[in-house]
Amino acid sequence: MTSIGTYGFINAKVRTMRSFLLDKSDYQALTKAENIDELFFILSKTQYKNIIEKLESREPALVEQAFFLGGIEQLKLVEKSSRGNVRKIILSLFDRYEGERLKIILRYWHKKDEKIIELYRSKIIYDFPVDAIISASDITEVVTLLKGTPFYNILAKEIPAYLEHKTLFPLELAIDKDYFTRFWKITESLSRKDKLIVKRLVGLEVDIRNLNWMTRFKKYYDISSTDIIEMLLPYGYRIKSGEIQDVMAGGSAKKLLAKIVGSATVFLPEEEQGEEASLELMERILYEVLLAEAKRAFGQFPFTIGAVIGYFILIQIEVKNIKTLIEAKIYGLSPDETEALLIV
Repeated sequence: MTSIGTYGFINAKVRTMRSFLLDKSDYQALTKAENIDELFFILSKTQYKNIIEKLESREPALVEQAFFLGGIEQLKLVEKSSRGNVRKIILSLFDRYEGERLKIILRYWHKKDEKIIELYRSKIIYDFPVDAIISASDITEVVTLLKGTPFYNILAKEIPAYLEHKTLFPLELAIDKDYFTRFWKITESLSRKDKLIVKRLVGLEVDIRNLNWMTRFKKYYDISSTDIIEMLLPYGYRIKSGEIQDVMAGGSAKKLLAKIVGSATVFLPEEEQGEEASLELMERILYEVLLAEAKRAFGQFPFTIGAVIGYFILIQIEVKNIKTLIEAKIYGLSPDETEALLIV
C-alpha cells in the first residue's frame, strides 16, 4: 500500500508534471507559426526545450520519437517515488510504450528499411535485438529473436496470418490485445473508485484504437466487416462492436455519435456522412471526450491512479498534436486549417 508520505511526494510531482504540458497560449503561438523553423523556435521556448536542443534532424518521425521518449522520462519521475498499485500501473504503461516501439521496429523490417531511427533502439523494458530483427530474412526468424520477452508467444501464433495476408496487422493487433488483457488483470486489485476511473479512461482509448483499426482495415485490407468485428479489442467504454457493425452496414452514425458524446460539448454534423468519414469523425470526437476525461482525472486531488493515467493520456495527445503541427507546416496549411486538426 502506498504511504501517506509517498502520496504527498507524488502530489508534488504531479504539480511539477502539469508544468510540462503545453497550455492554450502555447498552442495559439504554434498554430500561427509562419513556417517549421518558427514552429521549432517556439517549441524551444517551452518545457520541451531540452528535447528540441537534442534533435539532430527535424524529420517528423524522429521528432515524434523524441517526444515519445520525453514522455517516458516524465513517467519515470513518478515511478521512482511510487509503491503498490500505483507502481504496477506505471510499469504497465512502460510496457505499452515497449509494445509501440516493437510495432515500429517490425514496420522497419517489413518495409526492408535498414535505416532505423537510433532512438528506437533505446531500451525501455526489453532489450530487443534491433539489428538482428531488421536484417532477419523472414517473419519466423523475427519472432524467434523475441524469445525471452512476453511478445514471443503471442506473435508466434500470428505467423500463419502474416504469411496469408502479407501484412503486419495481425501481429500489431495481437500486441494490443495482449497488452490490454494483461492491463485489465492488473486493475482487478484496485479500489472501486480507481477501477471506475481507469475503466473510463482506458476504455475510451480502446474505443479509439478500435475505430482506428476499423479505418485501416477498410482502407487497406480486403477483409469483411464481420471478420473485422471479431478482431477488435475488448474492454471498450462507449462503443460496442455490434454498434460499429451497424454503422458499417448503413446504420445511423449520428445516433452512435450522440451516444459517444454524452454530456460533452463537441461538434456533431447535421447530416449523415459516408462510412469512412463517420468512423474518422467518431475517432476525433472520442479524442475530444478522452481529452476532457484525462484533464479531469489529472486534476484530481488528493492523488489517485486516475491522475497518472490522465497524465499519460495527455502526453499521448500532446505528442499527436505536435506531430500534426509539424506536418501542417510542411504542407503549408493555414492557422485555421491547422487548428481544426488539433485535439485541444
